[in-house]
Amino acid sequence: MAVPASSGPLPTPPRSASVRRRTVAAAAATVATAGLVLAGLSGSAQAEGETARPSAAAPGLLKAMSRDLGLTTEQAKTRLANEADAADTVDALRRALGDSYAGAHLSGKTSARLTVATTDERERARITEAGATARVVGRDLGDLDRVLKALDRAAAKSAPEGVRVWYADVERNAVVVETATNAAAHKLLGRAGVGGDEVTLRHTDA
Repeated sequence: MAVPASSGPLPTPPRSASVRRRTVAAAAATVATAGLVLAGLSGSAQAEGETARPSAAAPGLLKAMSRDLGLTTEQAKTRLANEADAADTVDALRRALGDSYAGAHLSGKTSARLTVATTDERERARITEAGATARVVGRDLGDLDRVLKALDRAAAKSAPEGVRVWYADVERNAVVVETATNAAAHKLLGRAGVGGDEVTLRHTDA
């Protein structure tokens, strides 16, 4: 599961880029934001073909969903059940779409409406038949991941001063770099060999 756009940088940025991105993802999952993203960029904790079910959902997670999404406990359980069903659909479509798969995201408080992105216009019908909304985009997950890894490698050699966090926002089909200044971001991009047109810069003072 990748990082939603609504997740912001943590108060104390972790030292390494890979930990930085994973920590933001974990924080986003904990608060269960309404724009949950199913990207498939970082491997699932479940075995292949298995989907976590909400029957034993942690009370802390249900409480967080009630607090952050304004849901009752029953609505939160319904949301989790819908997410589990959506994850099954995403898993099947990811395999079927192959390299054209470009991520998926959920919207809606309890209905968890599923949108699946592809770079291949011909795959619209397949996605629709699976019960999801199809969206055709310009970049597949491999392209987004390539940019992330390049940024990670550059940051491993020299931690970017002023650059807070970077992540794949599959809902917007973009790699987002959150930074205190554009100059700091462009310094990192230059070291990574990443063009300014390959990322979206987002200013933050956090």
